[in-house]
Amino acid sequence: MITTKLEPTKRYMTIVHFNRIAMQRGETHVWTVHNRLGCFQVKDVKFMTPMMTRFRPNGSQPRAIIKGPAIVEIIDGIATLR
Repeated sequence: MITTKLEPTKRYMTIVHFNRIAMQRGETHVWTVHNRLGCFQVKDVKFMTPMMTRFRPNGSQPRAIIKGPAIVEIIDGIATLR
């Protein structure tokens, strides 16, 4: 069991997007979670806080972005944003 708590008492701007490159390599679904403490690849993301979504047309990458302030906790490859 791998547990990572990233500053559990402070909410930092967090950006989540789908990792298309990993999917093309044949890996399972991979999400990338970015915040000021680093970039983390996870299997799944649970959202327990309101987030803003943005879609970029015309093929620019990443196409879909989920963004907002959150406390990030990663347990067994699953990120929980609260």
